[in-house]
Amino acid sequence: MDAAVAKRALLQQVIKESSLVAFGVGVLVPEYNRIREEHPRGKTFMAADAFEYILQELVYRTAKTIVEYALDVKISFISDSSNRSPVYELVYENWKKSNPTTAKSMLSIRHEDDEKNYGLQAADMIASSVNRVYRSHLEDGTVPDDYPLNEVFWRIGRIDEDYLLTMLEHQSQRASEVK
Repeated sequence: MDAAVAKRALLQQVIKESSLVAFGVGVLVPEYNRIREEHPRGKTFMAADAFEYILQELVYRTAKTIVEYALDVKISFISDSSNRSPVYELVYENWKKSNPTTAKSMLSIRHEDDEKNYGLQAADMIASSVNRVYRSHLEDGTVPDDYPLNEVFWRIGRIDEDYLLTMLEHQSQRASEVK
């Protein structure tokens, strides 16, 4: 236990001293699944896998920030290697094709073994921080001023029922929806 705590503290310090910038998105998967199933437009605009949707949100929010701040940067995404990796790769590449202007700032998405890749260990720690912040403030919908690694976060997005319903209502009507 002491070794794990010491390793976590060391990794947090390395992250704080790096030029790493983090974006986070929190979503309650049961709420996401319920809205996808119940809303008439849910299956049209929401991925069956909530993590595909989260990836799209992370890419969108990161790209939006680059545009808002006119940053001259290149970004890359890293994810745990899993049987879903090819799906997430496709989601990422499709997003880039649909958004060619912001795609110029986007490098690749990589899928690595989190036991061997320090960048992914940092990303896992950041995701854990988002999870704790999100879960601890479910009721009031706020993000506190102080939480682990808050120095590296530019944004933490909250994908809740209101957000999902607003997103669904503002999507353009597709040909398949016209009767």
